[in-house]
Amino acid sequence: MPTKKMVDNKVLDIIEFQVPVYGSKVYFIVFKNTWREVIKYLKVKGFDTKKYRGWDSIHGLAITEHFNDGQHFAVILKKNKDIKENLVHELLHLTQDILEYKGVDFVKGGDNEAYAYLIGCLFKKTEKLLK
Repeated sequence: MPTKKMVDNKVLDIIEFQVPVYGSKVYFIVFKNTWREVIKYLKVKGFDTKKYRGWDSIHGLAITEHFNDGQHFAVILKKNKDIKENLVHELLHLTQDILEYKGVDFVKGGDNEAYAYLIGCLFKKTEKLLK
């Protein structure tokens, strides 16, 4: 079951969950103008944040890192008028990263049902961040 956390009085909206079937840990973070708080949160979770410092002008980012107990994924979105489009964009990257990590390749001309099901599942878990 996903957990939703509020940090610093809604400075960040965060949802953490394990991906069904594939089992990787995912962190979804929505921020306003608080990139420094995003960096602090990711660092606490174990991500190497050095390369992301000063990226406060981003609108969306999907990152993948291997540490501690396996592969971890994060999607970071800026809360703005384009958040819906940015979420869909980053969900595609996240879906690719998770499935490639698990050895499921996208096949040109194939059904690619694993991709379709996973992106739908990820959207369902994260759509509440759009409100």
